[in-house]
Amino acid sequence: MFVSHRYRVIFVHIQRTGGNSINKVFRDHDPELSELVPIAPEKQRTRHGYLSDLKAALEPAVFESYTKFAVVRNPFDRFVSWYFMFKHGLGDDEVPTTYAHVGNEVMRLVNENASTFDAFVHLPYDHPSGLFRRLYVPQVAYVAEDGVVLADQILRFESLTDDFQRLADAVNFPGHLPHVNRSVRVADYRGCYSEETRAIIAQRFQQDLDSFNYEF
Repeated sequence: MFVSHRYRVIFVHIQRTGGNSINKVFRDHDPELSELVPIAPEKQRTRHGYLSDLKAALEPAVFESYTKFAVVRNPFDRFVSWYFMFKHGLGDDEVPTTYAHVGNEVMRLVNENASTFDAFVHLPYDHPSGLFRRLYVPQVAYVAEDGVVLADQILRFESLTDDFQRLADAVNFPGHLPHVNRSVRVADYRGCYSEETRAIIAQRFQQDLDSFNYEF
C-alpha cells in the first residue's frame, strides 16, 4: 500500500493482484511516495493493510479528498497464483526489505506444510504461527468497512492495463503500468481444482464472488 501526496492517491495492495507493478511505477514518478503508513501495531498489517486501517491512520481531509483504489482478482485464479508464488518464488517481484522477513517466513511455512495445491487450500486458519490467516481474508475486507466500500475505484486484474490507464488519466499520473511480477504457473487455474477444493474456495471467498461478480 502507499500514499502519494503528489498525485493525491491512496493505494491498497491486495496480494497477487499486480500491486508490485503499481508500486514500482508510482515510486518511479513520486520520490516522496509514502509506503510506511503508521497502522496500529495490534492489526499486524503493514504492506497489505486495509483501507479502514488507512482511514484510521491518516488525516481525515487526506483520506476523504484523495482517490482511493485497489485491484481485485478472480478468487479462484488468485489462490492458484498465490500457491505458485510460494512454491516457485517471487520472480521479478520487488519486496521492500522492511517486509521481506514476513514473506520469507510465510513461504517457509507453506512449503513445510503444503506440498500440493490441495494441501495449500487446506492450510488451517488456526495454525500456531497465525500466518495462514491471510489465506482466509476476502478481498472485499481490504476495501470496505462495516460493509461499505471505501475505495473510489476498484480495478480488475483481468483488465488491469486498461483500468490503470483510466485511473492514471483521471489523476494526471504520467506513468504506464509495467508487469514486474510474472509468476511460474499453469495457464488455466481451473485444472488445479478438484470438486472439493473448488467448493472450499467458493465458500471461503463467497463475498468476493458476490461483490465483484466473479465465477469459476
